[in-house]
Amino acid sequence: MMKRLRLALLLAGVLVIGLGVVLIMVPRPAQAEGQSTTALSNENCDAQETSFGDLATDALRDASKANIAFIAAISFIKAGSLAPGPLSRDRIASMLTNPDEVWAVSELSGAQVRDTLERSVHSAPLPSTSFLQVSGVTFQYDPTAPRGERITSVLVGLDPLLNDATYRVAMPLSLAKGGSGYFKIFTAKQIKVQSQQGLAETIVEYAQRKGTVSLTGFGRISVRE
Repeated sequence: MMKRLRLALLLAGVLVIGLGVVLIMVPRPAQAEGQSTTALSNENCDAQETSFGDLATDALRDASKANIAFIAAISFIKAGSLAPGPLSRDRIASMLTNPDEVWAVSELSGAQVRDTLERSVHSAPLPSTSFLQVSGVTFQYDPTAPRGERITSVLVGLDPLLNDATYRVAMPLSLAKGGSGYFKIFTAKQIKVQSQQGLAETIVEYAQRKGTVSLTGFGRISVRE
């Protein structure tokens, strides 16, 4: 019985010496940083899908439990990349224009989602700060088609986008309020949830939960040949 008691006390951070009891501090193990096995880039994030854009939007969609996540190119600082390795807050923050910006979840119709994607590619192939990095959707567009008619296909998960359906869409708060010209499609009135967590922390915590991430920056946004 005494051996079991001593063991339990030791595990709780208590050292027993003779008949006396001494408290000892046992540090909690630090939470391991998430790791990337691939380089993460935001090069040309204003004109094409990127690996860092994929990570950021995946993290946002995961944290919000939304169907879709969008982040506009304006949220990413000047073009850069992260070598494979730990995804610390400092490294993540170096890729974001405003690392502490919080995010929100809006409810949009499928028709609004389609219009949002049309807005994203309206300047293609020229760069635009309103170009979106995406998660939860895959789409194809034709840059030679008239503006407003460039999207040729959209899937939400594995299913076709339905114009009359309602989708929960996670975005940085500035975008959810209609920033980057999206106010013509949606405004703050569509916001249903507002987080108090910044983008950098959201990405760091996502990487910690995943343990390792591996992203190529291909497969979500494609150009029709």
